[in-house]
Amino acid sequence: MIEMKSLSTICDTPRRSTPKRGARLNVLSIPLGIPKAGIPKGIVTPVFSLSHRHSPTGSASQPPPPNKLSTGGWEVKEWRWDREKTKAKKIQKTTNKSQKQKIKKRDRNTGEKEVGALEVVQLTRRDEAMLDWLSVVRMADQEAVRWALAALPTGHADEPVGVRRGNQWIARLVKEGLVQRAQPAFNDRSIIWATHQGIGKVAPNLYRQTTRHEVAVAAVAARYLARGYRWYRDRKPAGLLDHQADGVAVKGNIVELVEVELTAKTLHRYKLICNSHAARMTNGSISRVVYLGTPDAVRAVAGEADKFIFRTERDRLLTLPTFDVRGRWVGSESQLWDTMPEPVENADGIPTPELWDRQAIV
Repeated sequence: MIEMKSLSTICDTPRRSTPKRGARLNVLSIPLGIPKAGIPKGIVTPVFSLSHRHSPTGSASQPPPPNKLSTGGWEVKEWRWDREKTKAKKIQKTTNKSQKQKIKKRDRNTGEKEVGALEVVQLTRRDEAMLDWLSVVRMADQEAVRWALAALPTGHADEPVGVRRGNQWIARLVKEGLVQRAQPAFNDRSIIWATHQGIGKVAPNLYRQTTRHEVAVAAVAARYLARGYRWYRDRKPAGLLDHQADGVAVKGNIVELVEVELTAKTLHRYKLICNSHAARMTNGSISRVVYLGTPDAVRAVAGEADKFIFRTERDRLLTLPTFDVRGRWVGSESQLWDTMPEPVENADGIPTPELWDRQAIV
């Protein structure tokens, strides 16, 4: 057993003193009878030396404050184990981990996936119809979405829904991951499109040269829906002399080819396009062709139609200036429907869907 010296005796006989910056540093060693390896971790901290600094005016050697040392030269730390607090931290850590990582397991027999957290998204009938419409037009601005919301699913509307109601619908489907929106730098309006989760198609490229044209086509399609029409994509051209329109609007026995012309094409292209339209109007599959665009563009179309479409069919090609140069709808909806005949819902000889794409909005 090692004999322990008293604290006062050790402090009175300093073994080494080193002056530092006008103060004296006394380092006193305390021999301990307990090996360092036997000290319980986290309970106490051994003090193997006493080092303290004093001002030049103070005593050269003073022992540490007695209230920080217990018998034997040990500094005791206060420590307490809270069972409830430890359990709460463990539960919180497990919850955070499960939220960040989705647990997916595939059943080898059925091939089905088991998802740890199953989220149920409730869609209305109008939501499903809107996603189908976005699947056809691919992208639309907020005004077109408001017209489509007013038209679907009943199929008739005299005016679009309010701005607030339209924004609420967009925000709700964006939150569910079915719709996305963005405002490109070249456009002063937000563009909305359906995500892959919503329709199973890749998101459109907003920076293509045809983006402004596609948004304008969606604006026309939404207004046709408000009048009770169904909107289709036109069939693919059968050859070099054939032409694919921007859309096909169908209501009863009325089938209209719809073209959006924001910029005028070269004049030699209009000859092939007018010949294709005339052939489809002659064989009885098309009721009329409607051109909607800027004033300059529709003026060019009307001039070329006068040259290449025979006079018996010329009045069935309608040109209306309804867009400005930015692709905004600035025309009146009434001028589009005033010259339209009333459709016969149950007429014989209604064209079959082989003439156009099977994707449609009812």
